[in-house]
Amino acid sequence: MTFENYKTIFYKINVNSNKKNIAAFDMDYTIIKPKSNRIFPKDENDWKFLFGEITISKLREINKNYQIVIFTNQKGISKGRTTIEQISKKIYDIEKSLDINLDVVISSKSDYYRKPLTGMWRFYKKTRTNTVSKKKSFYVGDAAGRIYKNNSFKGKVKKDHSNDDRFFAYNIGLKFYTPEEFFGVIDEPHHIEESSLEHSKNKIINIDTSKNLVLFVGAPASGKTKLYKEKFNDYEHINMDTLKNKERCLKLTEYAMKYGKNIVVDNTNPDYSTRKKYLDLGKKYNYNSYIVNFKSNRFINNYYNRYRVQKSKGKRKLIPDVVYNVYYKKYEEPTIDEAKILNYSNYNFDEKYKF
Repeated sequence: MTFENYKTIFYKINVNSNKKNIAAFDMDYTIIKPKSNRIFPKDENDWKFLFGEITISKLREINKNYQIVIFTNQKGISKGRTTIEQISKKIYDIEKSLDINLDVVISSKSDYYRKPLTGMWRFYKKTRTNTVSKKKSFYVGDAAGRIYKNNSFKGKVKKDHSNDDRFFAYNIGLKFYTPEEFFGVIDEPHHIEESSLEHSKNKIINIDTSKNLVLFVGAPASGKTKLYKEKFNDYEHINMDTLKNKERCLKLTEYAMKYGKNIVVDNTNPDYSTRKKYLDLGKKYNYNSYIVNFKSNRFINNYYNRYRVQKSKGKRKLIPDVVYNVYYKKYEEPTIDEAKILNYSNYNFDEKYKF
């Protein structure tokens, strides 16, 4: 079996299918699971159908009226933990066992084509010759944000690894089912994890004096530059993305202070020692110093991160998790001993990844 390659996805699609109704599925723990009972399969032969004959008969039945499509995140390809050849063999064996010709789209990296972003879906629709009818189409996946009651796995609360499948279905406009719901298998008692966003918009305190130093403190993709453009666009903009290093940021800050300009430092500035260098300059040049602390959690930052990639259709790159790990490891809560603190939040958007 040969998969075509487009950017960071691999695919095989029956472009001449005349079926407008789509039955879309995640693959792992939705159609199949490791027969070794390991969390991750040991090789391409380590699989079995999730619900055995129930899965087989149900897929054969719906294939009469639906084109079955698999959308699967397989970042292990880019990480060197598996290969497209190994996954191809697995899918070939699945097709052979089902006697069904599947459409398959595989995401190999964390970017615009990874669920819950919609790149794979948009590519699939563009590649098909026939349109897709969303009215009867649906999506099935195990990453639904379920947290199970009175149940644990290896001492930890048993829950889905994410809610990416539920959000993917939401984003592409398809009805969503868990594997248990779709295949008619009783699920264990659970509730859905709602990673709530604060529906508030705290206005920044007006700063109407001159010679102001405004220091932003916030994780990547937490809305800092957006706030700069909305509230401080007449200030001298100090930004690491533009200036490339801390030394140039500090040098330009002092240069602007010599001319009495208002300044906003639009960097993450997570720790006391980083902030102190700017605040010491403020004291030297008799500036009014403020810290705008962007109050956000990992879920909200992840939303903004993905939202920017989605809106740019992949032109903006997804910020890696390691960047956030470094930020939160360094983070020290700003205090009034440093400067006047202005807490800011701007989380006035939908609770799901509605792009």
